[in-house]
Amino acid sequence: MQGIEGDLPAKTSVLVIGGGPAGSTAATLLAREGIGVTLCERDRFPRYHIGESMLPGVVPLLRFLGVFDEIDRSMVRKHGAWFKIKADIPPGVIEWKDISDSPYAWNVDRAKFDSILLAHAERSGAIEICIKNAIIGTEACTYAQTEG
Repeated sequence: MQGIEGDLPAKTSVLVIGGGPAGSTAATLLAREGIGVTLCERDRFPRYHIGESMLPGVVPLLRFLGVFDEIDRSMVRKHGAWFKIKADIPPGVIEWKDISDSPYAWNVDRAKFDSILLAHAERSGAIEICIKNAIIGTEACTYAQTEG
């Protein structure tokens, strides 16, 4: 992921604030539609973030975005989970293949996961990524460069 440090462009069609999974996904989808996007991210990636388990419901979205294969190569597969769903039903293992079209999901390294999504957004075109910028107000889109 390249990104640029410095001032935000004077004009953009859409300003996406934050380069995490939601911001990167929004930027990718807007860019695919030919909409000019500027994504503003406060931190340089990769950045530390607590990892998490993905559920198989995210698989269709990752396929639609075009990052499924890269995520699949990079993350630890998880074929199910131990759940306690209701008070009157004993806990047990749920296998994703029994309740989903996908037989697995992943335990993700969030720093890597977020970096993959942000780099993919940048490759999707019509997007400018401005790093080390924190949005501090929305009136006339006031911002400040961060240190470090």
